[in-house]
Amino acid sequence: MGKLCKDQRETLIGKLAALFSGVSADEIDEVVTSTKTRLTSEAKEAKNRERLDTFDQQVKTLLDKSYPEAAGMEKDQFLGYVNPLRDKFEIGDIIVIPERIVSIPKQMSMVKLNGKTGYTYLNLGVLTQAEGVETPNAPYLIRDVENGAAMRNTSPDNCVKQFKKQGRFGLTTEEGIAIVTHKPETLNDHYINLPGSRYDSDFVPFLWLDGGRPGLGYFWADGAYSLWGTASCGSR
Repeated sequence: MGKLCKDQRETLIGKLAALFSGVSADEIDEVVTSTKTRLTSEAKEAKNRERLDTFDQQVKTLLDKSYPEAAGMEKDQFLGYVNPLRDKFEIGDIIVIPERIVSIPKQMSMVKLNGKTGYTYLNLGVLTQAEGVETPNAPYLIRDVENGAAMRNTSPDNCVKQFKKQGRFGLTTEEGIAIVTHKPETLNDHYINLPGSRYDSDFVPFLWLDGGRPGLGYFWADGAYSLWGTASCGSR
Protein backbone atom coordinates (compact mmCIF):
# COMPACT_ATOMS: atom_id res chain seq x y z
CA MET A 1 0.00 0.00 0.00
CA GLY A 2 1.34 3.46 -0.93
CA LYS A 3 1.75 6.42 1.42
CA LEU A 4 -1.05 8.93 1.82
CA CYS A 5 -0.60 12.28 0.16
CA LYS A 6 -0.98 15.46 2.23
CA ASP A 7 -4.64 16.05 1.31
CA GLN A 8 -5.55 12.43 2.03
CA ARG A 9 -3.76 12.58 5.35
CA GLU A 10 -5.59 15.78 6.36
CA THR A 11 -8.93 14.26 5.36
CA LEU A 12 -8.25 11.12 7.38
CA ILE A 13 -7.19 13.14 10.42
CA GLY A 14 -10.44 15.08 10.22
CA LYS A 15 -12.54 11.92 10.06
CA LEU A 16 -10.66 10.32 12.96
CA ALA A 17 -10.95 13.47 15.06
CA ALA A 18 -14.73 13.41 14.56
CA LEU A 19 -14.91 9.68 15.26
CA PHE A 20 -12.90 9.94 18.49
CA SER A 21 -14.61 13.07 19.76
CA GLY A 22 -15.08 12.73 23.52
CA VAL A 23 -12.79 9.67 23.74
CA SER A 24 -9.78 9.78 26.04
CA ALA A 25 -6.21 9.66 24.70
CA ASP A 26 -5.58 6.33 26.47
CA GLU A 27 -8.62 4.80 24.82
CA ILE A 28 -7.49 6.09 21.42
CA ASP A 29 -4.03 4.57 21.96
CA GLU A 30 -5.64 1.24 22.90
CA VAL A 31 -7.78 1.23 19.75
CA VAL A 32 -4.83 2.13 17.53
CA THR A 33 -2.65 -0.59 19.08
CA SER A 34 -5.40 -3.19 18.70
CA THR A 35 -5.96 -2.15 15.08
CA LYS A 36 -2.25 -2.45 14.26
CA THR A 37 -2.14 -5.90 15.86
CA ARG A 38 -5.18 -7.04 13.91
CA LEU A 39 -3.88 -5.73 10.58
CA THR A 40 -0.48 -7.31 11.18
CA SER A 41 -2.09 -10.65 12.00
CA GLU A 42 -4.32 -10.49 8.92
CA ALA A 43 -1.31 -9.68 6.72
CA LYS A 44 0.63 -12.65 8.14
CA GLU A 45 -2.35 -14.94 7.57
CA ALA A 46 -2.71 -13.75 3.97
CA LYS A 47 0.99 -14.31 3.31
CA ASN A 48 0.81 -17.78 4.84
CA ARG A 49 -2.20 -18.66 2.67
CA GLU A 50 -0.32 -17.47 -0.40
CA ARG A 51 2.71 -19.53 0.62
CA LEU A 52 0.71 -22.72 1.06
CA ASP A 53 -1.37 -22.12 -2.08
CA THR A 54 1.84 -21.75 -4.10
CA PHE A 55 3.23 -24.99 -2.70
CA ASP A 56 -0.04 -26.81 -3.37
CA GLN A 57 -0.06 -25.51 -6.95
CA GLN A 58 3.44 -26.85 -7.56
CA VAL A 59 2.44 -30.23 -6.14
CA LYS A 60 -0.68 -30.22 -8.34
CA THR A 61 1.52 -29.55 -11.38
CA LEU A 62 3.68 -32.55 -10.52
CA LEU A 63 0.61 -34.74 -10.07
CA ASP A 64 -1.01 -33.48 -13.27
CA LYS A 65 2.20 -34.29 -15.16
CA SER A 66 2.09 -37.85 -13.77
CA TYR A 67 5.23 -37.66 -11.65
CA PRO A 68 4.05 -40.44 -9.31
CA GLU A 69 3.59 -42.80 -12.26
CA ALA A 70 6.97 -41.78 -13.69
CA ALA A 71 8.52 -42.57 -10.30
CA GLY A 72 6.79 -45.96 -10.19
CA MET A 73 4.83 -44.91 -7.10
CA GLU A 74 1.26 -44.62 -5.96
CA LYS A 75 0.08 -41.03 -5.52
CA ASP A 76 0.12 -41.24 -1.70
CA GLN A 77 3.63 -42.68 -1.68
CA PHE A 78 4.88 -39.85 -3.90
CA LEU A 79 3.15 -37.26 -1.70
CA GLY A 80 4.87 -38.85 1.28
CA TYR A 81 8.17 -37.70 -0.25
CA VAL A 82 6.96 -34.21 -1.19
CA ASN A 83 4.57 -33.07 1.53
CA PRO A 84 7.24 -32.79 4.30
CA LEU A 85 8.51 -29.75 2.36
CA ARG A 86 5.23 -27.89 2.87
CA ASP A 87 6.07 -26.31 6.24
CA LYS A 88 9.51 -25.21 4.97
CA PHE A 89 8.24 -23.76 1.69
CA GLU A 90 8.52 -20.02 1.08
CA ILE A 91 7.28 -17.86 -1.80
CA GLY A 92 9.84 -18.12 -4.59
CA ASP A 93 10.91 -21.67 -3.73
CA ILE A 94 10.77 -24.43 -6.33
CA ILE A 95 10.32 -28.14 -5.61
CA VAL A 96 13.07 -30.26 -7.18
CA ILE A 97 12.65 -33.97 -7.92
CA PRO A 98 16.03 -35.76 -7.97
CA GLU A 99 17.05 -37.99 -10.86
CA ARG A 100 17.13 -40.93 -8.43
CA ILE A 101 13.33 -40.69 -8.13
CA VAL A 102 12.38 -39.66 -11.69
CA SER A 103 14.96 -39.99 -14.45
CA ILE A 104 16.09 -36.94 -16.40
CA PRO A 105 14.63 -38.21 -19.72
CA LYS A 106 11.26 -38.79 -18.03
CA GLN A 107 11.36 -35.35 -16.39
CA MET A 108 12.11 -33.72 -19.74
CA SER A 109 9.27 -35.65 -21.38
CA MET A 110 6.87 -33.96 -18.93
CA VAL A 111 7.98 -30.44 -19.89
CA LYS A 112 5.39 -29.06 -22.31
CA LEU A 113 5.60 -25.84 -24.32
CA ASN A 114 3.99 -24.66 -27.54
CA GLY A 115 2.19 -27.99 -27.73
CA LYS A 116 5.53 -29.80 -27.88
CA THR A 117 7.12 -32.31 -25.51
CA GLY A 118 10.57 -31.88 -23.99
CA TYR A 119 13.48 -34.11 -24.90
CA THR A 120 17.05 -34.71 -23.77
CA TYR A 121 19.89 -34.78 -26.29
CA LEU A 122 22.49 -35.72 -23.69
CA ASN A 123 24.45 -38.90 -23.22
CA LEU A 124 23.64 -39.27 -19.55
CA GLY A 125 26.70 -41.45 -19.06
CA VAL A 126 28.92 -38.37 -19.15
CA LEU A 127 26.60 -36.05 -17.17
CA THR A 128 27.92 -35.43 -13.64
CA GLN A 129 27.58 -32.96 -10.80
CA ALA A 130 30.07 -30.10 -10.86
CA GLU A 131 32.97 -30.32 -8.43
CA GLY A 132 31.84 -29.69 -4.87
CA VAL A 133 28.12 -29.80 -5.68
CA GLU A 134 25.98 -32.09 -3.54
CA THR A 135 22.20 -32.39 -3.69
CA PRO A 136 19.71 -34.44 -1.64
CA ASN A 137 18.44 -37.81 -2.86
CA ALA A 138 14.89 -36.91 -1.78
CA PRO A 139 12.72 -34.06 -3.13
CA TYR A 140 14.01 -30.71 -1.90
CA LEU A 141 13.60 -26.95 -2.32
CA ILE A 142 15.77 -24.41 -4.08
CA ARG A 143 15.45 -20.87 -2.73
CA ASP A 144 15.99 -17.36 -4.03
CA VAL A 145 16.01 -18.67 -7.59
CA GLU A 146 17.31 -16.52 -10.46
CA ASN A 147 16.43 -18.18 -13.78
CA GLY A 148 19.41 -16.79 -15.69
CA ALA A 149 17.83 -13.66 -17.12
CA ALA A 150 20.18 -11.51 -15.02
CA MET A 151 23.28 -13.42 -16.19
CA ARG A 152 22.94 -13.34 -19.97
CA ASN A 153 25.95 -12.91 -22.20
CA THR A 154 28.30 -14.16 -19.46
CA SER A 155 29.94 -17.57 -19.69
CA PRO A 156 28.89 -20.23 -17.19
CA ASP A 157 32.46 -20.41 -15.87
CA ASN A 158 32.52 -16.67 -15.16
CA CYS A 159 29.05 -16.85 -13.64
CA VAL A 160 30.19 -19.55 -11.23
CA LYS A 161 33.04 -17.29 -10.09
CA GLN A 162 30.54 -14.50 -9.44
CA PHE A 163 28.17 -16.85 -7.64
CA LYS A 164 30.92 -17.93 -5.26
CA LYS A 165 31.55 -14.29 -4.30
CA GLN A 166 27.81 -13.77 -3.82
CA GLY A 167 27.25 -16.95 -1.82
CA ARG A 168 25.03 -18.35 -4.55
CA PHE A 169 24.99 -21.69 -6.40
CA GLY A 170 24.73 -22.55 -10.07
CA LEU A 171 21.74 -24.80 -10.73
CA THR A 172 22.03 -28.50 -11.56
CA THR A 173 20.25 -30.30 -14.38
CA GLU A 174 17.28 -31.39 -12.25
CA GLU A 175 16.99 -27.91 -10.72
CA GLY A 176 16.83 -26.32 -14.15
CA ILE A 177 14.21 -28.82 -15.28
CA ALA A 178 12.20 -27.91 -12.17
CA ILE A 179 12.07 -24.28 -13.36
CA VAL A 180 10.70 -25.16 -16.80
CA THR A 181 8.38 -27.82 -15.39
CA HIS A 182 6.48 -25.09 -13.58
CA LYS A 183 7.26 -22.17 -15.93
CA PRO A 184 8.11 -23.57 -19.38
CA GLU A 185 7.43 -20.17 -20.95
CA THR A 186 10.74 -19.03 -19.46
CA LEU A 187 12.43 -20.59 -22.51
CA ASN A 188 10.57 -18.19 -24.79
CA ASP A 189 12.61 -15.43 -23.14
CA HIS A 190 16.06 -17.01 -22.86
CA TYR A 191 17.89 -20.32 -22.65
CA ILE A 192 19.21 -21.59 -19.31
CA ASN A 193 22.76 -22.75 -18.54
CA LEU A 194 23.09 -25.15 -15.61
CA PRO A 195 26.67 -25.09 -14.26
CA GLY A 196 25.84 -27.09 -11.14
CA SER A 197 26.23 -30.05 -13.51
CA ARG A 198 28.99 -30.77 -16.03
CA TYR A 199 28.90 -32.58 -19.34
CA ASP A 200 32.08 -34.24 -20.58
CA SER A 201 34.23 -31.81 -18.52
CA ASP A 202 34.27 -28.85 -20.96
CA PHE A 203 30.51 -28.33 -21.24
CA VAL A 204 27.50 -27.56 -19.07
CA PRO A 205 23.97 -28.80 -19.72
CA PHE A 206 21.50 -26.18 -20.84
CA LEU A 207 17.77 -25.88 -21.58
CA TRP A 208 16.73 -24.43 -24.90
CA LEU A 209 14.12 -24.55 -27.68
CA ASP A 210 14.86 -26.71 -30.69
CA GLY A 211 12.28 -25.73 -33.29
CA GLY A 212 10.00 -24.71 -30.43
CA ARG A 213 10.55 -28.01 -28.61
CA PRO A 214 12.05 -27.84 -25.10
CA GLY A 215 15.42 -29.54 -25.17
CA LEU A 216 18.20 -30.44 -22.77
CA GLY A 217 21.52 -30.05 -24.58
CA TYR A 218 25.06 -28.97 -23.76
CA PHE A 219 26.97 -25.73 -24.14
CA TRP A 220 30.60 -24.61 -23.84
CA ALA A 221 31.35 -23.73 -20.21
CA ASP A 222 33.40 -20.73 -21.38
CA GLY A 223 30.93 -19.57 -24.06
CA ALA A 224 28.75 -16.46 -23.78
CA TYR A 225 25.79 -15.33 -25.91
CA SER A 226 22.98 -12.87 -25.32
CA LEU A 227 20.24 -15.48 -25.57
CA TRP A 228 21.85 -17.71 -22.91
CA GLY A 229 21.73 -17.00 -19.17
CA THR A 230 23.14 -18.96 -16.23
CA ALA A 231 20.67 -19.84 -13.47
CA SER A 232 21.41 -19.89 -9.74
CA CYS A 233 19.84 -20.17 -6.31
CA GLY A 234 20.57 -18.77 -2.88
CA SER A 235 20.35 -22.15 -1.17
CA ARG A 236 19.20 -25.72 -1.62
